[in-house]
Amino acid sequence: MRTYKIESNNIIIDWGCGLGKLLNDIYIIYKYNCIGFNISEKQINLARQLYKNINFTVTSGDTTNLKENSINIVVSQEAITHSPNKNKLFSEFHKILKINGLLIFQDWFEIDNNLSIIANQLYKSNVEPLKNYIKILNNIGFRNIQIHKPIDSKDYGSSDIGCESFIISCIK
Repeated sequence: MRTYKIESNNIIIDWGCGLGKLLNDIYIIYKYNCIGFNISEKQINLARQLYKNINFTVTSGDTTNLKENSINIVVSQEAITHSPNKNKLFSEFHKILKINGLLIFQDWFEIDNNLSIIANQLYKSNVEPLKNYIKILNNIGFRNIQIHKPIDSKDYGSSDIGCESFIISCIK
């Protein structure tokens, strides 16, 4: 496994940040410049009230309006599955990440097409097979793509609804 050097002047974004708890934890420990993106204006407004040291922004769902090669790290937890156009979203991440920038995300992936259709309707998501994500990441130009299974995968995702959770990391 490759290690990634963390610098104190890194800029990190959390895609689908919710109320910003993860970014706040990162800010407290590392003092990074943190930016949180979320499609929910209500959640962003609450996050702004909770965490004053973090920049929170409402997004349309697949754009950031950030400069090319400006971000060191993009993280996301159970949010990318809601994107209807993962190719556009991952292209945006590739654009804004600096050379050797890190993308790391955890999400649900389809293991049973029939059941995942129900999950997509129930959770208003767009669950797809893991192989689709890997193909998109490769085509866009991400490298060193690594797939990590949570320690106890039964706690993440649900085979009952045709999904399983993985963590994916890759480098621009």
